[in-house]
Amino acid sequence: MFLFHRIDDVYACRPDLMAVLDAFVRARVMVIVGVIPRRLTAEMGAYLAAHPGIVVYQHGLEHKSYARHELGETDRDEFPGSRSRADVTAALTEGRALIEAAVGRPVTGYIPPWNATAVQTLDVLAELGFTCISTRRRHIAHLQLAALPVTVDTLSGYTPPKARTAAEIATLVATDRNARHPTSLVYHIKDLRPQDLDGYARVIAQTAWQVATPDTLAAFIAANRSR
Repeated sequence: MFLFHRIDDVYACRPDLMAVLDAFVRARVMVIVGVIPRRLTAEMGAYLAAHPGIVVYQHGLEHKSYARHELGETDRDEFPGSRSRADVTAALTEGRALIEAAVGRPVTGYIPPWNATAVQTLDVLAELGFTCISTRRRHIAHLQLAALPVTVDTLSGYTPPKARTAAEIATLVATDRNARHPTSLVYHIKDLRPQDLDGYARVIAQTAWQVATPDTLAAFIAANRSR
């Protein structure tokens, strides 16, 4: 199975984020980025447009949770089941249009903010022509979308953020590759320190041989979704 790198919360050209994206470009390694449409800057849009090896997925619309805890929606979710189908459809349509206008190529992959979304949203994504979703394993049972589950996170904790070392990441990736599913390595750049970023640049270069390409990603999606 192939290794997939995924970076979330992409919208502006922050120095820490650009250091990692440039590392992928230099190593000629494919990376999937989750772009927040309403926050996307013209500068970042131009950078992504200039680098077709960076695969652009939609990451919500504004990365804001609408979960209603009084209705039992405990996960943070931009498109929970309590939002109307029409509202979800309009928001996803707007978001994709914003990204496509900026990067100049189709967007058919989706990453839910906080890796959580409702079954209704999965149905809407399929209706809109999305083909792949990358999220938690328990949220991806949907026949019409190919699924890239999150398997390795660069953070071992979120409150407060705690980054794994490059050696820990390499060990987790090697272990996960023994399983019968793709390995998806997820980065939240804003929660990483400069020394973490330097270590991950080495991980990117060292794993280049096993990373999926746009062609193998397309083949995976075709083989793992119904029509």
